[in-house]
Amino acid sequence: MSLAQDVLNAIAEGLGEFTLPAGDVVLDDPLIIPAGTRNFALRGVQTVLRPQFDGPAIRVGSWPQLHNNWMITGDRNVKVIIQPKHGAQSLTVEENVEPGWAVLWDTHKIVCAKIDDPNNVPVSMNHAELVCVVSCSGGVAYLKEPIGREFVGDVYLLPEYQVCENIEVSDISCDSAYRGGMLQVGLSTGVSLHNLEAIHFTSDAISLNTCKSVQVSGCRVSSAKPGGAGSGYGFSCYRSRRVFYTNCRGSGCRHSFMFHSGSMDCQCYVCAAENGFDLHGYDERRIALYRCTGDGGDIGNDAWLGGAKDVLVKSCSFMENFGIHANAEGVRCVDSSFNCVRFFSVEDSWEGANPRLGWPSRVRFDRCGISLLEFGARSLGKIEWHGCKFSRGSTIADIAGQDFSELYIKQCTFEAPLDQIVQLRECSPAAYVFLIDCAFKTAGAVAVWVASSYRGHATTEGCSLDGPGVLVKDDRQG
Repeated sequence: MSLAQDVLNAIAEGLGEFTLPAGDVVLDDPLIIPAGTRNFALRGVQTVLRPQFDGPAIRVGSWPQLHNNWMITGDRNVKVIIQPKHGAQSLTVEENVEPGWAVLWDTHKIVCAKIDDPNNVPVSMNHAELVCVVSCSGGVAYLKEPIGREFVGDVYLLPEYQVCENIEVSDISCDSAYRGGMLQVGLSTGVSLHNLEAIHFTSDAISLNTCKSVQVSGCRVSSAKPGGAGSGYGFSCYRSRRVFYTNCRGSGCRHSFMFHSGSMDCQCYVCAAENGFDLHGYDERRIALYRCTGDGGDIGNDAWLGGAKDVLVKSCSFMENFGIHANAEGVRCVDSSFNCVRFFSVEDSWEGANPRLGWPSRVRFDRCGISLLEFGARSLGKIEWHGCKFSRGSTIADIAGQDFSELYIKQCTFEAPLDQIVQLRECSPAAYVFLIDCAFKTAGAVAVWVASSYRGHATTEGCSLDGPGVLVKDDRQG
């Protein structure tokens, strides 16, 4: 009898746990915790799995398809008559449903803005949430808690789905020999993943899909197989809500931590990402990074323009590039340090993209240290810096968009060995730059240079210069 069958037998017999043998374990088949399993723990004792097949070594629950369609179709779907708004706790449905877990989803699609072949367009469905129906009568389904986003288009509720509950996987290592990932968890709630290690994987080393309330702690992923788009993801979180990573580490990945397909209310706490934290541009909501370190990361994407909303970065340190992309809104960075912050926008893309364009807006930095600012964005919404310190080569320059609105820089310190620290040029009349009570410490010739080509508005109220040179040189004045 195989080890995989032993696990299934333990679950069928109602046992609450199964302990894997110590040492190297060669797997001929994946270890499966079937859909609908409750209150079960799979544990190792210095166990190292060595799967001999392609795909994840451990599978928990069902795995909905992420792209183009749900693979959740048929007569069981119940139409939601009124599109529910963010925070709704009841759903108006065509027919009553039984209490229990269900998947709330809609037909909204994010369509890739960058395509090579118009006959092969990448599409992702990013609106879904695992919900619990506590009662239903008179065509109204009442939920245990408010939903985490609005739902648009055709909206459906899939009741009585086989959801895994209260599952633990812990103290296991896996060397996939570049044949797949370690762990795949789908349509599950109350999941605990502890002290797992995945090495030599292709992608999605430890992956979640349409899950809720997941704790991931003390886990490590490393040494992904080099590859392009869609490969090399370490900790991946798809269409899930309330996923908490604590003391986890990723290295040798394309993205160490990736939030994808509209995930919501997730957090990384004291995590290290050698290859960055990534919010993949599918309208992720309320993602927080606390006391995290690493190379950098991206909020949004230049190919998937769904952006992200209400993102918090607090007490973090990033050694390389941190990108803020199209339709990233409500981003706040507090008490953090950045080597380079880059802003990106997309003014147009092919006609079938959804969305087709966008730029960052409502972004605020408080008490942050920033070595370098770079603007790859032709258009920007309101960006603010309060009490920040800029050093090395921080230059605000070359913003040339028609929709650029406002940079607000207050009580910041600039320390940079440049001839011009702040450069304003090539901007439209819609550009506004406010420098309020800022201190410039430089040996250069000019602290703020306004080029003759700058057509926007500029204010330098209450600013000071510590060093030789000129505080403001405005070439527009002749």
